[in-house]
Amino acid sequence: EIPKRDWSSDVCSSDLVRWARARGADRVVLAAPVASAQAAERLRREADALVVLATPDPFVAVGDHYDRFEQVSDAEVIAALDREAA
Repeated sequence: EIPKRDWSSDVCSSDLVRWARARGADRVVLAAPVASAQAAERLRREADALVVLATPDPFVAVGDHYDRFEQVSDAEVIAALDREAA
């Protein structure tokens, strides 16, 4: 089972890298539309590759970079993953 944490944080991304490696992933690539420079640097050291479209300075919050940034429930995320896996 995927670790349950705050999905928007770079800490969670680190957890997911470790989770994938523990399950035998040959390569772990993280992608995000926006991140702080500090988070991007840390994640670059943990993942095999990192794709980040923007690292604005100053970085305040992910939600500041979206026109719409509604929260979704765990159930919505799981349903979307199940649809894609089918």
